[in-house]
Amino acid sequence: MTDSTNGADDSTTNASGAVTQPESGRPAVRVLVAIGINPDSQRLLQTAARLAQGLGGELIAIHVQAAADTTRLYRANRDRHLQQARELGAQTEIVPGSDIAATLVRYARMRNVTHLV
Repeated sequence: MTDSTNGADDSTTNASGAVTQPESGRPAVRVLVAIGINPDSQRLLQTAARLAQGLGGELIAIHVQAAADTTRLYRANRDRHLQQARELGAQTEIVPGSDIAATLVRYARMRNVTHLV
């Protein structure tokens, strides 16, 4: 952040190189990507990872799982995409929810996400 009174930059950089908010030390940029079981998830994940890296922020990947009972193929695809996210440095989580959009918005607000892919 730039102080409008003297032009000084009051943000800091943490050990991972992410720009942080001075009052909390947390990354100022948080990029959230929703991971599904279809092949497009990989493209979305790569886009989100580039955005997070370019902005010096944190990458978060979540999967909103509507049903408790899933097939073996479903779990395999979900787990493969979440593993790819972890390899790109993302924090990953499986979040239960029947309304995917509402769950994403609620999670983004809870984590103070600044960008949603």
